[in-house]
Amino acid sequence: MNGRRICTVILALIFACWPVRAEAQKAVYLVRHAEKAGDALTSPLTEKGGRRAQALAQLLKDAGIKAIYTSNFRRTQLTAKPLADQLRITPKAITNGDADTTFNEVRRDHPAEIVLVVGHSNTIPALVKKWTGKDVPAPEESEYDFIYVVVPTGTGQAGWFRLRYQPCD
Repeated sequence: MNGRRICTVILALIFACWPVRAEAQKAVYLVRHAEKAGDALTSPLTEKGGRRAQALAQLLKDAGIKAIYTSNFRRTQLTAKPLADQLRITPKAITNGDADTTFNEVRRDHPAEIVLVVGHSNTIPALVKKWTGKDVPAPEESEYDFIYVVVPTGTGQAGWFRLRYQPCD
């Protein structure tokens, strides 16, 4: 069994055993965009970033994701694109990936679903804190490989954990 398949099995087992109230999201995956070619709004991904986006799609293709949120920056949209195309989901772009707007829309529009949010080094920690009440460190400028998995319970406290993933070679 390869590493990606093992990771998928582990995630499925965690979610099957995690106590979740019916009105809460089942899970929210939060990732920073893949490696970028620049800082402009329209900057694309690097070649490695494109491979990382493909790896993310491979990893999450069977996760049951029903909605995808990105910022209006091209790098977040290109990171989400392979999975969005595969799942036939049109991502929702939030201006600057604003954490308050993203959090409120995910909770309002997808209260019992699994959601992917592709954001930035400053928005992903803010979103984790909104769901969990816990501070998590912002990724270093060179870190693009974290996936935060938040499991809301509907009680105001959410469980969470962090994984790493690598681009396909």
